[in-house]
Amino acid sequence: MTESLPLSDLPPLADVHCHLGENLARELHLAKGGSVRAVVLTAARAEEFGEIASFCAADTRPRLIPAFGVHPWYALSAPENIEALLDRMFDAVSGGALLGEIGLDFARPKEEHTAQRALFRRQLAYAARRKAAAVIHSVRSAEEVIAEVKKPRPRPVFLLHSPRASADQVRRLAELGGYFSFSAHALAPPRKRMRAAAAAVPDDRLLIESDWPSGGDSPADIADALIPLAELRGIPAGELARRVWENSRRFFAAAGVS
Repeated sequence: MTESLPLSDLPPLADVHCHLGENLARELHLAKGGSVRAVVLTAARAEEFGEIASFCAADTRPRLIPAFGVHPWYALSAPENIEALLDRMFDAVSGGALLGEIGLDFARPKEEHTAQRALFRRQLAYAARRKAAAVIHSVRSAEEVIAEVKKPRPRPVFLLHSPRASADQVRRLAELGGYFSFSAHALAPPRKRMRAAAAAVPDDRLLIESDWPSGGDSPADIADALIPLAELRGIPAGELARRVWENSRRFFAAAGVS
């Protein structure tokens, strides 16, 4: 089992990928006393937009940053007026928001793929128009994601969350400006492909996430992701924590989040 790092001994940290869940308030309370300074609360369906906005509007620590978007799993039921709904949410929040979770998941049945592609293109185009950073989910679709993120002008800032991609694909996505985030759960020793992807990320593009609640990691335990990442990169976890925090600040600044 991965040894935990005490948050009190670390620089500030940001969890760049967390979802709604039954015990979210408790998990955020647990994170409150440590080094976690920011948590990105990410939507999967349009029905979650209002709850996420309400959570993020509260005066809280860690700071909550909303991400609004429709996940590829829900492409078939995505609202026709998704751009109007996104405009409403982006216009209503203060301090900025991200666009996510969007993307492609070709582990899903083939009859969903056409709808996924269409929705991904619409949301990427929205990100470009809105100058919003996109949080991207990619499973068995890295080549198509690479092709799609090249198309919008201006190209939006984007983050690949726990990318299922080869080391070469990671390098190509980084050349397009991509950031990459990983959780401790995603970097467990059996996940050799994910670990190889994490090792290939440039030092200035690496971020960490909990992916709570789906991965089992908590925002309060976000530092656990630093241990496998530091081992893969051959540097002390404390040094990596400082780099990751600087990367988080740069990513948020590029995303227009203040």
